[in-house]
Amino acid sequence: MQLRKLIAYGNTKLPKSTAIFNLGAAADCPSRARGLCRVSDICYADKAERQYPGCKPYRRRQQAYWLSISADQFVLEFLKAIANKKTRVTALRFNESGDFHSARCVTKAEKIAVALAKHGIKSYCYSARADLAKRGVFDRCKTLTVNGSSFMAHNEFLPVHKYSKGARCAGNCRACKLCLTKAHRVIQVQIH
Repeated sequence: MQLRKLIAYGNTKLPKSTAIFNLGAAADCPSRARGLCRVSDICYADKAERQYPGCKPYRRRQQAYWLSISADQFVLEFLKAIANKKTRVTALRFNESGDFHSARCVTKAEKIAVALAKHGIKSYCYSARADLAKRGVFDRCKTLTVNGSSFMAHNEFLPVHKYSKGARCAGNCRACKLCLTKAHRVIQVQIH
C-alpha cells in the first residue's frame, strides 16, 4: 500500500493545508480498550465509521501501513505524496481516529515530526493515552505537539458542556492554531 492513498487533506474543520493520517480505527482504539478515553460514548470518529461503510476499512489500512513502515520510509513517501499538491501542506495531524499503540509509536511520530519540521511542516496529534504521559513518553517529544485528551501533555484538550474562563476551541482550525503550539494551555472544546 502506498502512503499517498492513505492521506486525507483537510475536512469540515481543517484546512486543505493539513494532511491527516490515522494510526488506526476508532473501533480498535487503544485508549478506548484501556478505558482511558473520557468521551468514548460520544466518539465522533466512531460515529463516522458507523455512518460511512468505507471509513473503518480505510483507517485499518492506515494502521497496517503505520505498523509496517519505518519513520524514515514514512517521511520519504509523505514528501513524495505532497510534492505536487496545489495547496502547500503546512501541518500533519495524527489521530483523527484511534490513538498511539505504544511508546514506540510515539517515538516514531516524533522522528517523523523532526524530519518534516525541516520542510516547514508542523506535526501534532490528540491522545487519550494518559498512561504514556505518566511514564514521561510525551515529554520526550520536542517537535511533535501532543494535545492530551482530558490530561495535560503539551496542551490539554478538555471536552466541556459549558465553557469557563480560558482558551476555547473555535471549532474551525482554519482560523485557529492553538493545538499546533506547545503552550501548556487547557483548550476547552464544547461537547456537541
